[in-house]
Amino acid sequence: MSIMKKIVDKLYKSLYDKMNYDTFVKAKMMLLPGFRRVVTQDEAIYQNNFDQANEMFSFRKNSVSKGIDGVRHFDEITMVFLCQFPGVWNGMESVYQAAKETEGIRVYCLALPEKLMDDNYDVSWEKYGENEALPFLEKKGIDVIDAGNPDKGWFDLASLKPNYVFLPRPYNIHLPENYRSYTISAYSRVCYIPYGYDSTIGDSKLSYEFEFMKHVYAAFAENDYYAKQLHHIYKSVHWKNKKIYNLGYPRFDLYRDYLEKKEQIHSAPDHKKTVLWLPRWTTDDQFEATTFFDYKDFFVKYFTKNSDVQFICRPHPLMFRNFVSSGDMTEEEVAEFKKHFETKNNFILDSDGDYTKSLEAADVIISDYTSLIIEELLMDVPVIYTGSTKHFGKKAKANAVGLYQLDSRKDMNKVLTGLLKGVDPMKAIRHEVAKSIYPDEPMTVGQKMVEALMEDYKEIK
Repeated sequence: MSIMKKIVDKLYKSLYDKMNYDTFVKAKMMLLPGFRRVVTQDEAIYQNNFDQANEMFSFRKNSVSKGIDGVRHFDEITMVFLCQFPGVWNGMESVYQAAKETEGIRVYCLALPEKLMDDNYDVSWEKYGENEALPFLEKKGIDVIDAGNPDKGWFDLASLKPNYVFLPRPYNIHLPENYRSYTISAYSRVCYIPYGYDSTIGDSKLSYEFEFMKHVYAAFAENDYYAKQLHHIYKSVHWKNKKIYNLGYPRFDLYRDYLEKKEQIHSAPDHKKTVLWLPRWTTDDQFEATTFFDYKDFFVKYFTKNSDVQFICRPHPLMFRNFVSSGDMTEEEVAEFKKHFETKNNFILDSDGDYTKSLEAADVIISDYTSLIIEELLMDVPVIYTGSTKHFGKKAKANAVGLYQLDSRKDMNKVLTGLLKGVDPMKAIRHEVAKSIYPDEPMTVGQKMVEALMEDYKEIK
């Protein structure tokens, strides 16, 4: 590797770790001619796709008045929602339900299998596992289309003549070629809701992955901060014919009924005191390291002794696999840890596709850094936070005042025991934080998003 290449790589990493997303993109535009050239070329492709799709929309919308048979009514919009990971569906569910309940919208849902990784976490090959999203959605009573697989072929999404397609995550590499943002943008308007609510300055580079966003028409930012960042980015790279909406975060809609009934649920005679633990998946400090190894033995002893308290452990889906791959645990050690959840009645290892059940059951939440922090705070129950706040953005730091932030097992024992006895000095502060996260409004966030797209459709000439 040349000295110049090493210098550029070091500079790039420094920029990536320390800069906000918009500043990072501006720096790349200024320092890297090749980056500017590719951005310009890809924007030309997007504009061509946009014009092509817009022409299709215009023809379909206006063709009824011309008396062409077999064409749907001019005011009928087609929306398609893709689901590849059950845990990510929560980000789109309230939008899907709002669309289903709105007259004049035809709604489809496609379930895709997850792309498999090799031992080095490479997903560049075209190998797919089971379609776990299919039974997950069917169990919810959703009329779902099986998107297929490489062996039997992929469902032709274009055949639905969609006006808007919601993609679940911003990583084209995880999707089949025909379901990637740049492919779909040639015949539909791609929509994206971030699958996690960003808290750190580095998160947005992942949740709004640049290559993916090049071909996204409608981005639904989770808050003011990221909406402003996207506006700055779009301006600096000269992106046009795109929309940025700041209407709230639709995952919060899922807790609407729960929040109204929370007190009676947790005070019911048959409710068992419950502690939920959410450990992180990596020991790498660059990605906010887990505290799993700091607390796992402590929790086993604590909840074995306090068997009247239900202990739910919900690790990141990749956690155990990653620990084995990195050498932090052996397969035998993983099995030994899991055995506690098989033999102790008050131990539950949660791998359900819907994590909201565990959040709603919890009287106390113990959490490493996760994109679910905002939802943990929304539950308005004590949250013991064992992660770092050093990379938190301004908004996240303001919300963090509602967290119990700990550094040791000694602190954990004292605070957890107190909370289970009802000693909760942060209650009033946390309640104000929860109210600020999801204000009580007549319309759900999902309904606002559907209404925004209906207005967008009206603008098509």
